[in-house]
Amino acid sequence: MNVCKVWMVWGVLLFASFGAAYGQVQQFHVGDAVEIQMAGTWRPCTIAAPLVAGGYDVHCGPLDLRAKADADHIRAAAPTAAAAKAQAETAAAMKNRPQGNGIGAQYGTREPAACANRGGPLNAGTAKQYFICDAEGEKAGIMYLVTNVSIQVANSRAFNWNQDSASTAIDAAQPVYDLHGSFDQYLCRKPSPLDNDFAKSHNCQLYEQHNAEGRCYKNTFGEWHCQMADGHRAAWPNAKDQMPPAGH
Repeated sequence: MNVCKVWMVWGVLLFASFGAAYGQVQQFHVGDAVEIQMAGTWRPCTIAAPLVAGGYDVHCGPLDLRAKADADHIRAAAPTAAAAKAQAETAAAMKNRPQGNGIGAQYGTREPAACANRGGPLNAGTAKQYFICDAEGEKAGIMYLVTNVSIQVANSRAFNWNQDSASTAIDAAQPVYDLHGSFDQYLCRKPSPLDNDFAKSHNCQLYEQHNAEGRCYKNTFGEWHCQMADGHRAAWPNAKDQMPPAGH
């Protein structure tokens, strides 16, 4: 075979190869449900932008990724109930996002609870109120919020150094009340301007504390403080990418 024929054969093969690859380009629209290939598994995503330079920008939960537009890397998928729910939640959350300069608005959450008066008599209702106020707020760049709070208050007892001395500014002359209860704790990060809408509205981790114990005590200013935690809960959150709680 002469040189000209060799080049003709290679040209035909190259054209056939290019044509086959070109024919495999997947056509999707913004908002379509797809799956993309990642480390040997197919991950559910949503098309975020039209086809550009042989690939698609996709939203995969909190992640924004890039996928090649061929059938080996992206394929159509039926929207799942979970994906439809997350999409609806995200749209509603972004529409009703807290406004203003409050600390809650900075995190995309409700405002943390605050107690104007901590001097009244202690009972299950006031213990719950004081606990929520002590448990919520911004600490070290994280917003702490609680919900589903349930508290049982034991009879009063005297201050015990071994049990109570770590309580901040505790008045050792005042009675202490042991607590038993449960709550869900949310640790929410401050969204980044680079986050997609899902990441901005699902910026919390959930810790379920079902067997919490603690105490209520008065400090040296005569103010009640109530704290409890589940010392046996897992070190890792029960769920990630959670929306902030709406109420207590």
